Amino acid sequence: MVIDCHGHYTTAPKQLQAFRDEQIAALKSPAGAPPKVLASITDDQLRESVQPQLKFQNDRGTDLTIFSPRASAMAHHIGDATTSLDWTRHCNDLIHRVCTLFPDNFVGVCQLPQTPSAPLANCVEELERCVPVYDEVAGWQESTVGVKTYEGLPKAARKYLRRIEELCSVPADIISTGPDRDETIVMRHPYEG
Repeated sequence: MVIDCHGHYTTAPKQLQAFRDEQIAALKSPAGAPPKVLASITDDQLRESVQPQLKFQNDRGTDLTIFSPRASAMAHHIGDATTSLDWTRHCNDLIHRVCTLFPDNFVGVCQLPQTPSAPLANCVEELERCVPVYDEVAGWQESTVGVKTYEGLPKAARKYLRRIEELCSVPADIISTGPDRDETIVMRHPYEG
C-alpha cells in the first residue's frame, strides 16, 4: 500500500467558501450575525468534489491519502475563538463525510480551532471530537536527512514507524528521510510483488 501523507481538500464544494465569505462579512459589519449553518451539501456533491484527488491517487499510484482541510483557508487570525471553532467544525465535518464515503481512499486529519487570542486548550474539545483514539509515541531530536537504511534511523523513529504500520495494518514500503527524491529508504518496492 502506498500512502500519500499530505492531501488537502482544495476542491471542497463552493458552499463551504460561501459560508466562510458570509462569516467574514458578518465580522466586518456591526449589525451582522455570522452564519451558524452551512448550506446543504449532498453526498453526490462531495463525491464529485473529490474526483481530482481520486484521479491523483490513480495517476500517482497511491492507495490512500491522509486528508485534511485546505491549509490556506484555515485563517485562524480572522475573528475570535467562536468564529474559528464554527469554521473549523464545518471543515472537519466535510473531511469526515468524505472519509466515510471513501474509506478505502482517505483517512481524515482534523483542523484545530486555533486563535491567537485564545489558549490552545480551546482546541482540546474539537480534537477529542475528531480523533476518537489518541496514541502517544516518543519523538526524536536526531535528523533523518540523508539516512539511507532503516537501521540508520534513530531508534525512536523506527518505533514510530512500527506503530504507524500497526495502526494502518500495512507495512511501510518507502520512508522519506528528507525533501529530495533520493532521500528515501525503500523497504519493499511498492510495484513489485
